[in-house]
Amino acid sequence: MSAHSHAAQVLLFADYHMKLIGMGIVDGIDGMPSYLETVQILADGSPPPMSILRWWFSMQYEPVGVTPARDFYSLRGQGVQVLSENEILAAQGKRIHTRPSDELNKQFADSFTAHFEEIAKRYPIYEELRNLFDIALILSLVEQEGLREQVGWHGTWFADRNALGLPRMDIPTTVETVVNHRILNRKYLVAGISGGVWID
Repeated sequence: MSAHSHAAQVLLFADYHMKLIGMGIVDGIDGMPSYLETVQILADGSPPPMSILRWWFSMQYEPVGVTPARDFYSLRGQGVQVLSENEILAAQGKRIHTRPSDELNKQFADSFTAHFEEIAKRYPIYEELRNLFDIALILSLVEQEGLREQVGWHGTWFADRNALGLPRMDIPTTVETVVNHRILNRKYLVAGISGGVWID
């Protein structure tokens, strides 16, 4: 995928916007609190432990439907989900993936996934993201099933980026850090900081 394509722009904007919702800077939908809103003082009155959080989009499909003759396929499932994990900060600032998520971190990711349809209606960027995921799965299906060879389609224009003449998008190489905070019990300041978008 070209770093200057519309697809790259959608992946970047959707990921960054999701983090704005998570930090409570942009409204989500009714019944879906931001991550920062769920942080509370512990039962013993101490502040909650804070760690490095990671959220990212991933595909969420059920097995592809197919007819017995394998001449008709259908995509099933929502298509998009948000996953999460906690990270730790090692010496010299290196971030280490731990895989498990704490309860609040996972709660935000699960809530975003559960409310995805409603969020996508409010913010069309997420419908565009789902379209990209659909196209990616369809292209993978075409390749794995040998569908091009079966119908004698060579994909001449689609296989040549220069021949297709797609517009070159100006995609940001840096994004502003997402920062928000809450004051708990008039005593503790809890800050949420998110920065960076990784597209793999």
